[in-house]
Amino acid sequence: MSARGLWLAALAASLACGRDEPPTGPATPAGGAAKAAATEDGATAPEAARASEPDGLAEPATAAAPAAALRSEQVATIDGEYELTWPDLDRYLGTVYARLPEGDDALQQLVTEAVIESAAAAAGVTVSDEEVAALEARLEAQAREASGGQLGLKESLGASVTLQDLRAALRLQALHEGIVRKEHDLPGGVPVDTALLKSWVEQHLPGDEREEPPLNDPLAVRWPGGEVTKAQVGKRLRSLLPTEDVSGVLTEMIGIVLVRREAARLGLELTPAEATREVLDRNAVLQAKAGAGDLTYDKFVQTVQKRSLKEVLASDQFAAEVLLRLISERHWTEDSARAEWEAHPNLFPVPAEPPVALIGTDPTALAPAPSGADAPPTWEELRATVWRALRQDCYERLFQQSRIVRRF
Repeated sequence: MSARGLWLAALAASLACGRDEPPTGPATPAGGAAKAAATEDGATAPEAARASEPDGLAEPATAAAPAAALRSEQVATIDGEYELTWPDLDRYLGTVYARLPEGDDALQQLVTEAVIESAAAAAGVTVSDEEVAALEARLEAQAREASGGQLGLKESLGASVTLQDLRAALRLQALHEGIVRKEHDLPGGVPVDTALLKSWVEQHLPGDEREEPPLNDPLAVRWPGGEVTKAQVGKRLRSLLPTEDVSGVLTEMIGIVLVRREAARLGLELTPAEATREVLDRNAVLQAKAGAGDLTYDKFVQTVQKRSLKEVLASDQFAAEVLLRLISERHWTEDSARAEWEAHPNLFPVPAEPPVALIGTDPTALAPAPSGADAPPTWEELRATVWRALRQDCYERLFQQSRIVRRF
């Protein structure tokens, strides 16, 4: 397939609207937690982009219920009391992947599409069904030729791209070619050179005029004459990311709803003192990690999470992490945690490598390695590991005690 055909293929794939359609009506937030209901953001990078995770939390098992148990707008419910909708999931996806390669790519696609649509409207360029059909026939022939006659255009794009998605991409491609033909006074019906199409996009993208709103803003980007929402980015990502990645994000969202609900039941609140304690703990453990040098938690979040420390502290996700620590401390004291370790040391093995967790990025998961290869680990050396395991237990119990219905 030609470069233009490959560009269209990527565009068509990106236009896939997702595995289930979100509702046309307004969303109902589930429980009000951002990594839980996307009502706030500032959440850290998704698991694929995380260098380390807090508390070594493993993903708890949650049963997927039949889709018939959920209304069309719901992606999950918790005890029939909280719901997560497709717009909740989309906005969260658009937030959690912000400033990451996948999110940047999806956002760039949407900006490009918006610019083409706007320019076409301003120039009075339209495309007929016949023009879209002609473009489809041309690219179909190219796809057949490139695959030795084995695959047509739609088949070469993958099963996730529906016929409706393909037609939308073809229409956009036809609009793009129509704009360039008009600006360069080119004859109709003749394919436009790929270099001209690429040059037009580069000249018309907003560039420095783009403004990125705060992370808790529903907009992903705005520029003079246009805007893209985080929900739009998330919906695009839903069509591009592997199902297991989207499922993992949904588990994270459910997890924070559960943490916040349990904290409210216990009368626990996030105070400035607890937030400060959390940051100081993370900074101290990061500083103690071999090879960390003078790396601070502030620098860590800027490098790994692509957020400022202020953004992290203001996020619902950070609040849920602190609340989970407070929940575990309600069930365990320093003495009882140590006694548990002494009684069952086999339950708390020395971590061989930085653990991977579920909620956010947190260097407190990076416990210092035991000082002697042959000497048994001390409480000080394994304290973070023990508390991490106890928090994991509290976290899993929240899932086990809840009736969770989810699509995937």
